[in-house]
Amino acid sequence: MMKGSTKSEEQSDTMIAMEENTTLDEKCPKCGNPLVMATTRTGRRLKRCSTNVWDKETRTSSGCDYIEWMKGTTEELEEDCPKCGSKLVMYTSAAGKKMKKCSTNVWNKETRSAEGCDYVQWL
Repeated sequence: MMKGSTKSEEQSDTMIAMEENTTLDEKCPKCGNPLVMATTRTGRRLKRCSTNVWDKETRTSSGCDYIEWMKGTTEELEEDCPKCGSKLVMYTSAAGKKMKKCSTNVWNKETRSAEGCDYVQWL
């Protein structure tokens, strides 16, 4: 139990954290139960099976282990890049942050660096 709090306060805090998860209309591909949209402490979003629960005492999870991490989305824009003249794209991160960036900007996995035009505008 946390110092300075009662057991009922801790239970209500746990319930608030559970309410942040949103039940989706999608079904789990492994077991067929509903999926839940959850957000981690660091702000990353994921879809997980609603039967997956974490036991704090034993520090283990039980239930279906299906998890799908949410990725960002990209949509093309009609605007041209002010630096190179190529088309701009709107990138929305998994956390919901949006930016306009040049369509020639790509991430090189081998060198672990950005390549192409470096124009970016956060919205």
